[in-house]
Amino acid sequence: TWALVCLLFIFSIANTIVYYAYRISFTSSIIIFCAGLVLLFFGRKKIEAFQIKKCFTRETVSNYVMLAIFLIIESALFFLLFKNQNTTDISNSPWLHLPYLFFILYTAGTALTLALTQKVQNTWIAYAVTSLHIFLTYAIVVIIYPLGYGFDGFIHRATEQWIQTHGYILPKQPVYVGQYSLVVFLSHITRLPIFYIDSFFVPVLSAIFLPLVIGKTLKQVWNIPERVAINLTWVLPII
Repeated sequence: TWALVCLLFIFSIANTIVYYAYRISFTSSIIIFCAGLVLLFFGRKKIEAFQIKKCFTRETVSNYVMLAIFLIIESALFFLLFKNQNTTDISNSPWLHLPYLFFILYTAGTALTLALTQKVQNTWIAYAVTSLHIFLTYAIVVIIYPLGYGFDGFIHRATEQWIQTHGYILPKQPVYVGQYSLVVFLSHITRLPIFYIDSFFVPVLSAIFLPLVIGKTLKQVWNIPERVAINLTWVLPII
């Protein structure tokens, strides 16, 4: 977990330095990517077979049933989001485009997320269901507004597209460079369009890292049980 977080920071900082020193290109992105991966080979720990086996234990029938219901609800929520996409109409809130059924299912999905996290034997399932529900939560605006929400997004994506094409944009100001350089870098590496990386950047990273970082930190620093710590991730939206 921490290795991946640190690697992401390294990619961001390295690309920012390259951006100020010269320009971001496909070649520089490949060099930074390969150099970053080399760091993963230092300080490796030997993983025994029994350690991997311990990560996969049999669940009870009730847990499998709950998990199946959860996946059905999440699928229905994604279906409702895509079905009610708003492309051109002016709107002050994405909630105005969603039926009452969405809020009922979302409440049920949240309750199942909290319950499954506490009941399952496999911790990775607890992280997976939490990450999926967080991604759904943070991707609502992205899905409802496929052209983008708000004025700033268009400016940011236009700037990132320009940097991808020309390597930099003048003047080189220290504003948003960490985001711009990382988005352009990821576009070079994955060959995905700037639009999709920029739009789903926050939902994907939040879904992956928030449960892991919060769960592991609260467990190690304050000795809070891991499953309770994972559920405490949902305190952030309340704050």
